[in-house]
Amino acid sequence: MGRGRTRTRWSEAEAARELEAWRSSGETLPRYCQRQGILYERLRRWRIKLEGRAEQTLRAVRVVDDGARPREGAALWIELASGHRLEVSSGTDLGLLAGVVAVLEGA
Repeated sequence: MGRGRTRTRWSEAEAARELEAWRSSGETLPRYCQRQGILYERLRRWRIKLEGRAEQTLRAVRVVDDGARPREGAALWIELASGHRLEVSSGTDLGLLAGVVAVLEGA
């Protein structure tokens, strides 16, 4: 919807077109939204509505016990290949987490 963003509500067809444009861009959802001037939450909600829960990708991980423990309230830590360490709480928005990971990993 890079064109004519003055409408406050999208139709289902408009949202579907915007989602297709995002997929074709090859960008992460947060990066695409920023570039297009679209609120991330708006497009994320339409994605969930039209496609169901955000798709999840399984990745191989290596579990290491270095003796460190997450803060109270954190469900787990994720240490990325880039060296960034994320504390993840239960109930974390997986779409948002995926976007953060993509940015930190330079996707």
